[in-house]
Amino acid sequence: MCARSAVWSLGQLGSEQALSALREHLTDQDTKVRQSAALALWQLGGAQALSALLERLTDQEPDVRLMAVQVLGQLRSEQALPALLERLTDQEPDVRQSAALALGQLGSAQALPALLERLTDQDASVRLMAVQALGQLGSAQALPALLERLRDKDNNVRRAALHALGSIDAPKAQDAVTAVFQEGMRLRRDS
Repeated sequence: MCARSAVWSLGQLGSEQALSALREHLTDQDTKVRQSAALALWQLGGAQALSALLERLTDQEPDVRLMAVQVLGQLRSEQALPALLERLTDQEPDVRQSAALALGQLGSAQALPALLERLTDQDASVRLMAVQALGQLGSAQALPALLERLRDKDNNVRRAALHALGSIDAPKAQDAVTAVFQEGMRLRRDS
């Protein structure tokens, strides 16, 4: 616990010396220390912090990759885009889920094809975050895939798809949202 607190405090210092120490702690044997170092780098921001976090995306520990993805999403740097796209195929669902969320935060249309692929992920939480990220992008190109997710086996994914459709400014999206609403009202009346 003491090492993690010290690492966090380094992030608050914001000096070049602190950055150097944090980079060193990103390779610590203790997973929790590496996670704390990633969070502390988020406090510092900047190109050097970004570089150090990108290196952690291939860490053996899923929790460290997860933390690096989450922090990169918060930094919202376009430079992280290629690495975040790679994490969409991580073996760990939590990392894929966070990568989708981070890509939505970046708001780059370049992420669209990879996010569309995640809509068929075996893990519902990954599909959910991919749907939400597509909603953040607001691209009409995602419309057919989002309409398909209205029939997803997971209720949360279906709800998120409906919400994402509401954020796309296209007549077909508006028609789909209206149709779902009308069907819900009809079912209410009939029950």
